[in-house]
Amino acid sequence: MVSPASGKKDFIENAWVGHTLAIGESVRLQVTGPCVRRVMTTLAQGDLPRDPGILRAAAQHNKVSVGVYAAV
Repeated sequence: MVSPASGKKDFIENAWVGHTLAIGESVRLQVTGPCVRRVMTTLAQGDLPRDPGILRAAAQHNKVSVGVYAAV
């Protein structure tokens, strides 16, 4: 889990695209773009039922993006 120093509770990862994140002394992550979600997020998983509300919430709150992609 990432805890922002600002304490802001929003999609802070959107601002990371195009930047490098440092983890410890030697790991660097180049954030390459948003992680756009598709219908897979709505499918049943194990004991959890199908839930189209998950994708709907991502669309309403963050342009269907949840997270970011990064290169090590």
